[in-house]
Amino acid sequence: MEPNTAANEDVPTVSPLNSSPINSVKNSPAYKSPNLVGYTALGHGTITKAKLEKSPFTPKNIFAVVLLFSLALTFFSFIISKALPKKENIGVSPVATKPAAVSSPAEPPVTGARLATYNNLENRFSITHPSYVTEGGSPDDPLPIALELRYVEPAVEFKIGEEKPGWYIRISKRIEAKSGTTLKEFALERKLLTTEPVTELNLAGVAAINWRSAVFPQNYYLLDTGEGIFFIKSSIKSQNEELYQKSIDEILGTLKFLARPVDPNLGIVWTRHKYGDSWDIDIPESWQIRDEGASGGLVSVAGDYLGNTYQVAFSYPDFTDQPNSGLPDSLSGWVLGDLNKLSADTRAQAKTRELKVLQTQAQEVLNYFQPGSGELTHRLYVWKRNGRNPSRVVINQTSGELDSQKMQNLFERFVSGIH
Repeated sequence: MEPNTAANEDVPTVSPLNSSPINSVKNSPAYKSPNLVGYTALGHGTITKAKLEKSPFTPKNIFAVVLLFSLALTFFSFIISKALPKKENIGVSPVATKPAAVSSPAEPPVTGARLATYNNLENRFSITHPSYVTEGGSPDDPLPIALELRYVEPAVEFKIGEEKPGWYIRISKRIEAKSGTTLKEFALERKLLTTEPVTELNLAGVAAINWRSAVFPQNYYLLDTGEGIFFIKSSIKSQNEELYQKSIDEILGTLKFLARPVDPNLGIVWTRHKYGDSWDIDIPESWQIRDEGASGGLVSVAGDYLGNTYQVAFSYPDFTDQPNSGLPDSLSGWVLGDLNKLSADTRAQAKTRELKVLQTQAQEVLNYFQPGSGELTHRLYVWKRNGRNPSRVVINQTSGELDSQKMQNLFERFVSGIH
């Protein structure tokens, strides 16, 4: 008769080493770890329902913990970013990016502080251009260059021809032309013009012609100044041609020709006179000189200039007319002391500027109305020239209709003649 298997499963097996069924259960894994879900200790009894507990590491619980941690971290980061001061990106190099094929062009010229005026006294012209334009020359040009204005786009990848994209204007020096030669004839003779059509126009107040090269992307201008011909070449090598052409037109619209420089001697023959260590000066040859006080540093001259009579006094003041007698402490203090003698209205008309006479500090005061008489004068204050006391030069008009500018021109020539 075979044993009852089902009955045998309900009967605990007694170990030879430990015959007690109770001890056998206590030593079983199920007893020692009753929370092992689904574990059945066969031969040691069955784990009761009370001993079964769910594990805390369920997917639902893990997701909730991760979500709470993320929200807490986000909130903490937000609080920290608001509480701490923001740092500027000083010294941090930006991430290098590839420039666009065509960069945005600079703004066209506008009036204001961004403009600069170039004056060429040798060729007697001026032109106003944006401050970002580079002034320079061009040794490879067939005609001598007086000025080159060049703007180069910041992009370096996009090129037309051999030059970087951008534009330039080149103005030649004044070129002498044959008498009776027209602008077109001059251009053909110099091989500047071949078969291109020519447009006549007025530029800078003078007659001009303009044409576009049939070979190069360049525009040419010839201007007849009456004292020679100006040659101007402009070129645009960029896809921003319309905007750059507008800039070129605006710049050329500011071109002006300057008047012939005034004769520095004012049409007067000057002779040099030296009075010891006091004065070494230029004086008009036809003027009268009073030098009785030369030993004390006083020389006075008078004469005619353009129909008016003027007097110029060179002196070393004794400063007895100052509120505080004695030498002033400084040049500026001396000048200020004389200006303070004027009324508020006349003091407002005075113009001062600093300069040097033989490497000596000096100040010029124009439109100084003499206190008491109200006579208009121009003055030069020189501070301790050649180690001597301060000296002064004063000019005033003694006859004819008052002309402050004419008197100033004469005064400046006297000042430049002090050696």
